[in-house]
Amino acid sequence: MNLSNLRNLFLGEQSIRQKDSLQNWRERIFTIIINISTAAGVIAYTINAISLSKQQAWLLLAIVSIIYLWILVIALIRRIPYTIRVGSYIILLYVLGISTGLSKAAVGDSRIWLISSSILAAIFLGGKSGLAMAGINFASWLAMGLLFQLNIIDYPHAHILNMVRPGNYSLWLNTGLTAFIACAATSISIATVLNNLDTSLQESRSLADELEKTASQLQKQTTVLEHRSQTLETSVQINHAVSTILDAEQILYQTAKLAKEKLDLLHVGILLANKSGTEVSLRASYGGGGHTIPAPGYRIPLGDGLINWVITNSQPRAIAEHEDASSLLQMKLSDARSYAVLPLRTREKILGVIVMQSQEPQNFDSNTLTTLQIMTDHIATQLDNAQLFAERENALEAERRAYRESSQSDWKNFMRAQTRAGYRRDQYGITTVKSTSKTRQKNTPTTFQSIPIQVRGQIIGYVDAQKSSAAEAWSSTEKDLLETLAGRLAATLDTARLYEETQQRAAEEQLIGEVTTRMRETLDIEVILKTAAQELRSVLDLAEVEVRMGTESIKNNP
Repeated sequence: MNLSNLRNLFLGEQSIRQKDSLQNWRERIFTIIINISTAAGVIAYTINAISLSKQQAWLLLAIVSIIYLWILVIALIRRIPYTIRVGSYIILLYVLGISTGLSKAAVGDSRIWLISSSILAAIFLGGKSGLAMAGINFASWLAMGLLFQLNIIDYPHAHILNMVRPGNYSLWLNTGLTAFIACAATSISIATVLNNLDTSLQESRSLADELEKTASQLQKQTTVLEHRSQTLETSVQINHAVSTILDAEQILYQTAKLAKEKLDLLHVGILLANKSGTEVSLRASYGGGGHTIPAPGYRIPLGDGLINWVITNSQPRAIAEHEDASSLLQMKLSDARSYAVLPLRTREKILGVIVMQSQEPQNFDSNTLTTLQIMTDHIATQLDNAQLFAERENALEAERRAYRESSQSDWKNFMRAQTRAGYRRDQYGITTVKSTSKTRQKNTPTTFQSIPIQVRGQIIGYVDAQKSSAAEAWSSTEKDLLETLAGRLAATLDTARLYEETQQRAAEEQLIGEVTTRMRETLDIEVILKTAAQELRSVLDLAEVEVRMGTESIKNNP
């Protein structure tokens, strides 16, 4: 989620909370006003009821009574919906203002009630409702004035004269009390709104500060995650690049090169430990800085320094510019601001370390170090596999060499035991060749081909092919075919020789088994010695065999 979405999310929730809070304020203010109206209404109702009774204004008294009873209902019964309670209260004020205006004209409390209804409508129902109520009150006031001016309704002359009569203070008291109630309700409403508005502004500022702080933290976390993601992606790319390399030197070089370039480092060096674990040697180096890096082969003895700590504890470690990096010796660059040493560890041993130097301070945090160590472990495994592959290849090559030498010796012995060197097929038929030397034809070289028969690099014979003198010279296709057939012949001959040797070895094993079985038929020493002499002479077709017991041997007959 980006910063704009987060801000919209917070603002959206804030708007919802503000709406809920505003409604709560309105309900709380209305509860206060309706309670005050109920309490003050007792006094006002009593005074007005007495006054209206003396004036015999029974209709107005009935209206005032109904209004006060409804005020009691909406004050005591909270389950009535808020809109109905507020709307009916404002309508009662409006009705009270109209009725007062019709009975007392412009000298009564009509204007106070009408103004109060407009103000409270704006507070409890919103600005549009307040403006609408103000328009209705204005139109109603003009309509009442027109009715009085056209003499449709008579002016209350007695009430007007009573108002200006000296010593009549009750009318002033009634009007003052009405004005006080209206002003008190308006003041309480406005004060509550302002207090709540100030609280809301403080909450908004606090929320804005919190949002800014959260956004700053998220920005830092985003930067860290981007750096971690980039490091992880680079590690995967480096691991993929070296995963197909089987040469250890190439793995070291490519790792140093790719790590320096893709991680934007100042220098990367790879050091491998010797078998005794007393020193490490620089095997790959890529990058540069304040001064020249020592060439590969540079040796660093292991003591109590950083490299020794990493190898001993098998854990990566990062240090800043001001920390001790003395064990890096000449590998420490003057432009470097942070360093990381990671062990090349496999399941069995530590092969060495990778030393990384960066121009950025604090470039190797704990998360980055963990990601780089995963890459280093993979490099160590690949390097170990390459070393095992090289050892296996050397062992296989030694076996091939030994087998080749054994095969050459076996072929020499085999050919030495053969009475026939080969066969010749010509127009006269097939004949044997007793000489092992090549038979050269004295015809033109273009009609003669001699193809060697080779088994594992050893020539064991030749295929000599001769065309007639009238025939065309050998074509390249014919030569290739002849070489292919010679190769197949070599493989077949080698297989046949191995088969003969196997058969001969099997026969010898069988013979040895039979002789051994006969000698084991008895436990009598005399019989065993006699049987051994008989069987050895018979099996080996010897002239004489002597089997005897004792520690002295006899010399061979001259």
